[in-house]
Amino acid sequence: MQIYCGIDFGTTNTVVSITGKNGSVIDSFSTPTILFINHEAHNISKIHIGAAALEQFENGRNGRYLHSIKRSLHDKHLKQTIINNQRVTLAQLVRYFLEELNKEITNKWGIIPHHIVLGRPVIFSPDKEEDELAESRLLEGFRMAGYKEITLLEEPVAAALCFESHLSDDDEHFLIVDLGGGTSDFTVVKRDVKKTGIDRYDILGIHGINMGGDHFDEDLMFAKISNPLGINATYSSKELPMPVHLYRTISRWNTIHPANKKKLDEEFRHLSYQSTDRDAVLKLKSVMTNNLSRKILHKVRDSKHELSESAETAIVFDEHELDIKENVTQSDFETIIDSRTRNITSNIDKILDQTGMKIEDMDKVILTGGSSQIAYMQKVIREIFTEKQIIIDNDLHNSVSKGLSSFAYYKGIKIT
Repeated sequence: MQIYCGIDFGTTNTVVSITGKNGSVIDSFSTPTILFINHEAHNISKIHIGAAALEQFENGRNGRYLHSIKRSLHDKHLKQTIINNQRVTLAQLVRYFLEELNKEITNKWGIIPHHIVLGRPVIFSPDKEEDELAESRLLEGFRMAGYKEITLLEEPVAAALCFESHLSDDDEHFLIVDLGGGTSDFTVVKRDVKKTGIDRYDILGIHGINMGGDHFDEDLMFAKISNPLGINATYSSKELPMPVHLYRTISRWNTIHPANKKKLDEEFRHLSYQSTDRDAVLKLKSVMTNNLSRKILHKVRDSKHELSESAETAIVFDEHELDIKENVTQSDFETIIDSRTRNITSNIDKILDQTGMKIEDMDKVILTGGSSQIAYMQKVIREIFTEKQIIIDNDLHNSVSKGLSSFAYYKGIKIT
């Protein structure tokens, strides 16, 4: 069958694209990289992904909700988790997600893509051993889900294949800045218009860091939600500070382990004793014992998106009598994410130094990935490059997967 498939297994969304025999992308579809596994005594059979998983979670169904699996793949200390009294590895979580994704692919296009081009970030982790571990877990999950031939391609390299229509014949050097949920990747490309297809592009350098939009959510959550949950309280006659790690734990998308209610009851028995803000500390306990942190994080993410369109919004959460309402201004948000934003953009200097290029040498700078839509991120990029240089990708969820399927076409990697 003359069909070629690329899969962008992302931190926030997974996107699948297929290309036909003439090299044109036929279609793409996206689904959030979310898993919900219904509670069963000793079995794992009722699995939901994407919007269906989120619906199960928001409706209070009994089960495990898993978000941002990709960010945990490099964690050598996280070997497994317990779901329905079974030990489940990270690779198996990837497999569960993909087996449901395969059903969606077949229902949509009537195909089973055994041979694919799979995107990967430039780095999962700066630690080489952890980076290799993440890649091996990802590949293991795909193989367990039935993918027989998997060709890996760095995600920003794939994105470079998608922007031909944005470029003029005079554009020779361009920089791809791919700002995702868990990683940020940078690629410098030299383009030769006299050549065709993939041969037109010469990758001069690639660089990446494991930081992205998820971290902005988490920083905003920590900054705004920790206070109504008692982070400034003290407890015991010694006026001990509240353990910060509890607030960091509830602020992370990729926390795999569910709350151990028995252990938490014991810990909070001490924390609430003579607390200067007992009600707030009990709210924190409620968030942890009822596994509410991800629901609050969804509200935080919504507010992040709203701040790209308005000057002020509010994070509101009123389940389990928490009654949280925290106003957030654009200025607040910029202050909270400034250090991470500057960290991300500082890596532009690193990729340019790596390739011996200068800012003014870039004919075009293409911003893609979900986090490229954050207004403050665009503002900081505009401090570095001119408006004439910058192209903001309007097809940001599909660009990488389209490039992956195009690469499959150029390399002759058909789905079967």
